[in-house]
Amino acid sequence: MDLLTKADAARLLGVTPQTVRLMADRGELPNVRTERGWRLFRREDVDRLVAERATKASIAALGRSAE
Repeated sequence: MDLLTKADAARLLGVTPQTVRLMADRGELPNVRTERGWRLFRREDVDRLVAERATKASIAALGRSAE
C-alpha cells in the first residue's frame, strides 16, 4: 500500500495542503494518522478522488458547451 503525505496528495489533486486537510476533516478523503499525528493518505484513495474530480469537470464542461 502506497502512502502519501498531505503535500503529495495536494500536488496530485491540484490543491493546497490546507485544502487536503479540510477534505480529510470533512470525510471526503480517508486518512490514517502516524504516532506523531501526521496524516497519511492511501494512493488509491487520492487517485479515486482525482478521477472523480476529472469526471465532474468533464460533465460540467459538456453542460456549458450545450448551452
